[in-house]
Amino acid sequence: MKHLTRVILLTTVNILLFSSLPSHSKSLSSQASQLKFALGELQLRRNDPARQKAFLAAFPKNARDFNRLFNSASRDELWDGNPYIFELESVVQNNPQQGFEIVLGLASQLTWAPDAPNYLQFALMKISIDNPFEFAKQYEGLSEKQRKNVVKFLTESKNGPAVGYRQLIGILKRVNKKAVAQELEKAL
Repeated sequence: MKHLTRVILLTTVNILLFSSLPSHSKSLSSQASQLKFALGELQLRRNDPARQKAFLAAFPKNARDFNRLFNSASRDELWDGNPYIFELESVVQNNPQQGFEIVLGLASQLTWAPDAPNYLQFALMKISIDNPFEFAKQYEGLSEKQRKNVVKFLTESKNGPAVGYRQLIGILKRVNKKAVAQELEKAL
């Protein structure tokens, strides 16, 4: 029942949000149009693996594209990344490997900031707490520089470490991923 209520609420918010915005259909880039379409299709059938894969394929994979789509100063693309990033969070539950590749890849390139990077930080913490083994596996596969950037992204925000950062460290210790936990703990 909670899931159905959340789906109805998110759909209503998205309809209200997108209907109140000026139409960008002619000015959106190809990448923004593809992502917007993929989100719409996914919202029609959230459990469809093909739609989930299409959404992941359309999601930006690097900081430049992420910021252009969601953090543009001119707000000429998908200026509010919230619905896209939080949909990514739910898609990762069924596609953890590909989802973590995207989210950790972005976190290793981005600097924390309000709005879209903050949403991404929140989503990364949520999926990492829910999937500590996949987080540890993907994190260990990053270069040392990328790992340092991920830690910096998760710890250097307006109010200090991301909500859930200490919880993730505790979970990693309990599931015997102590080396990863210690690396994250050094930043505290």
